[in-house]
Amino acid sequence: MVYFSAIGKYIAESGGPYLLAENHIVEKGSLKGFISGKNYNRCKRVHQILSLSLEKLHFKHFLEQVDPSVICTLGHDMKVLSIDYNLKEVPESVKYIISEYEDYCRKTISGEHGLISKFWFQ
Repeated sequence: MVYFSAIGKYIAESGGPYLLAENHIVEKGSLKGFISGKNYNRCKRVHQILSLSLEKLHFKHFLEQVDPSVICTLGHDMKVLSIDYNLKEVPESVKYIISEYEDYCRKTISGEHGLISKFWFQ
């Protein structure tokens, strides 16, 4: 609970709790308890939702900057992977996307995509 309280203090004035309240993930009356980390189960669930949502937006923004032909190839390779689980080797398009996304994450952490992105990615 101390961990959730520390995170709550870190994001209290960032706008994140406001977004959660406006989308009815946390009701406005429960917002103070969420920020202070008073309810372990609620905090655990809501922090996971917030984290996953931000990661999804980050990856979506990354995909917007990737060459569309690579995404098309990736889509085909992912279909092949979903059909044949016994492949001995990961397709090159998947390796490429993973390495490029790792590089994109490093740039976000260093602040190249802006301070707001850096704050939320941490």
